[in-house]
Amino acid sequence: MANKGSMWIALGLALALALAQGAAPVAAPTTANIENWKRCADGDPDRSIEGCTAVIEARVGGDFMLATAFATRAAARVARGEVDLAIRDLDEAIRLNPSFVLALESRGGLHMKKQRYDRAIQDYDEAIRLNPSFADAYYSRGVNYERRGQHERAIEDFDQVLRLEPGADDARKRRCESLRALGRAAPGC
Repeated sequence: MANKGSMWIALGLALALALAQGAAPVAAPTTANIENWKRCADGDPDRSIEGCTAVIEARVGGDFMLATAFATRAAARVARGEVDLAIRDLDEAIRLNPSFVLALESRGGLHMKKQRYDRAIQDYDEAIRLNPSFADAYYSRGVNYERRGQHERAIEDFDQVLRLEPGADDARKRRCESLRALGRAAPGC
């Protein structure tokens, strides 16, 4: 399944797509604005935070672009171990763009990290409601259920991941672990 490195890639792609579609800054695209967006998308967390903060403070772009800047800054904050600040950035990204499924799934993962399992489930549920084909949200929700000992529910989510992505080995392994926890054998485990 996706790791958090893929979150960087997905956010970078979202940012690039938005810029390519003309969703770039509402204000005239000055050299400073363009440089801030480039730094925001940088893989170095410190540069990313600097660039995203400059974009956010300048309010450069509409809600979609600002949500992307907040979510990208959240990813950089995670890389620096600043989980609470990352959650706040994701809260703002989701407020600006309530259908931002990647931000919902990411915030769910951070809530799980903080052992706020019910909050994580809410985020995964919403991400799945918005995009029923979002395998990462099913996977993450399944891991959450597995950690809570709710293996039947975990198996349902891992099964859904395997329907969406038949080659998802992590989901297959976790499904087997949940089956074993329930004392059930299954082919391929």
